[in-house]
Amino acid sequence: MNTLQLDLGERSYPIHIGANLLAQADLYKKHLKGSLTAVVTNETVAPLYADRVVKTLESLGQKVKLIVLQMVRYLRHGKSCKRFLMACLKALQIEKPL
Repeated sequence: MNTLQLDLGERSYPIHIGANLLAQADLYKKHLKGSLTAVVTNETVAPLYADRVVKTLESLGQKVKLIVLQMVRYLRHGKSCKRFLMACLKALQIEKPL
Protein backbone atom coordinates (compact mmCIF):
# COMPACT_ATOMS: atom_id res chain seq x y z
CA MET A 1 0.00 0.00 0.00
CA ASN A 2 1.16 3.53 -0.79
CA THR A 3 -0.17 6.53 1.11
CA LEU A 4 -0.26 10.14 -0.01
CA GLN A 5 -1.10 12.82 2.54
CA LEU A 6 -3.33 15.58 1.20
CA ASP A 7 -2.28 18.62 3.24
CA LEU A 8 -5.27 20.88 3.86
CA GLY A 9 -4.54 22.06 7.37
CA GLU A 10 -7.36 20.94 9.68
CA ARG A 11 -9.02 19.12 6.77
CA SER A 12 -5.95 17.05 5.80
CA TYR A 13 -6.46 13.38 5.02
CA PRO A 14 -4.57 10.38 3.65
CA ILE A 15 -5.15 8.83 0.25
CA HIS A 16 -4.36 5.11 0.32
CA ILE A 17 -3.48 3.33 -2.91
CA GLY A 18 -3.37 -0.45 -3.10
CA ALA A 19 -5.28 -3.70 -3.39
CA ASN A 20 -8.04 -4.88 -1.03
CA LEU A 21 -8.12 -1.68 1.03
CA LEU A 22 -11.90 -1.51 1.43
CA ALA A 23 -11.93 -4.34 3.97
CA GLN A 24 -9.09 -2.96 6.13
CA ALA A 25 -10.97 -1.60 9.12
CA ASP A 26 -7.88 -0.02 10.66
CA LEU A 27 -7.79 2.48 7.78
CA TYR A 28 -11.28 3.74 8.70
CA LYS A 29 -11.13 3.54 12.48
CA LYS A 30 -9.17 6.70 13.31
CA HIS A 31 -11.41 8.83 11.07
CA LEU A 32 -14.72 7.80 12.69
CA LYS A 33 -16.42 10.00 15.26
CA GLY A 34 -19.67 8.84 16.80
CA SER A 35 -21.55 5.73 15.81
CA LEU A 36 -23.40 6.80 12.65
CA THR A 37 -21.66 6.87 9.28
CA ALA A 38 -23.09 7.90 5.92
CA VAL A 39 -21.60 6.31 2.83
CA VAL A 40 -22.40 8.50 -0.18
CA THR A 41 -21.91 7.03 -3.62
CA ASN A 42 -23.58 6.89 -7.01
CA GLU A 43 -25.40 4.23 -9.01
CA THR A 44 -22.26 3.33 -10.95
CA VAL A 45 -19.90 2.82 -8.01
CA ALA A 46 -22.34 1.38 -5.45
CA PRO A 47 -22.76 -2.07 -7.03
CA LEU A 48 -18.99 -2.46 -7.20
CA TYR A 49 -17.87 -1.35 -3.75
CA ALA A 50 -20.67 -0.32 -1.37
CA ASP A 51 -21.26 -3.72 0.26
CA ARG A 52 -17.59 -4.10 1.18
CA VAL A 53 -17.37 -0.61 2.65
CA VAL A 54 -20.60 -1.01 4.63
CA LYS A 55 -19.51 -4.39 6.05
CA THR A 56 -16.16 -2.99 7.12
CA LEU A 57 -17.77 -0.02 8.86
CA GLU A 58 -20.34 -2.26 10.56
CA SER A 59 -17.50 -4.46 11.84
CA LEU A 60 -16.31 -1.35 13.70
CA GLY A 61 -19.71 -0.96 15.38
CA GLN A 62 -20.96 1.76 13.06
CA LYS A 63 -24.60 2.18 12.12
CA VAL A 64 -24.28 2.78 8.38
CA LYS A 65 -26.65 4.63 6.07
CA LEU A 66 -25.93 3.99 2.41
CA ILE A 67 -26.90 6.91 0.17
CA VAL A 68 -26.89 6.09 -3.56
CA LEU A 69 -27.38 9.14 -5.74
CA GLN A 70 -28.26 9.47 -9.39
CA MET A 71 -25.47 11.90 -10.19
CA VAL A 72 -26.93 13.31 -13.39
CA ARG A 73 -29.93 14.49 -11.42
CA TYR A 74 -27.74 16.36 -8.92
CA LEU A 75 -25.22 17.86 -11.33
CA ARG A 76 -27.57 19.13 -14.02
CA HIS A 77 -28.60 22.42 -12.38
CA GLY A 78 -26.97 25.18 -10.36
CA LYS A 79 -28.79 24.02 -7.22
CA SER A 80 -26.97 20.67 -7.25
CA CYS A 81 -25.24 21.19 -3.90
CA LYS A 82 -28.52 21.88 -2.10
CA ARG A 83 -30.19 18.87 -3.75
CA PHE A 84 -27.27 16.67 -2.81
CA LEU A 85 -27.36 17.79 0.82
CA MET A 86 -31.12 17.39 1.04
CA ALA A 87 -30.86 13.83 -0.33
CA CYS A 88 -28.27 13.05 2.34
CA LEU A 89 -30.40 14.51 5.12
CA LYS A 90 -33.43 12.57 3.90
CA ALA A 91 -31.48 9.31 3.82
CA LEU A 92 -30.24 9.96 7.35
CA GLN A 93 -33.83 10.75 8.41
CA ILE A 94 -32.96 14.29 9.44
CA GLU A 95 -35.95 16.49 8.72
CA LYS A 96 -34.47 19.93 9.34
CA PRO A 97 -30.77 20.81 9.26
CA LEU A 98 -29.42 22.81 12.17
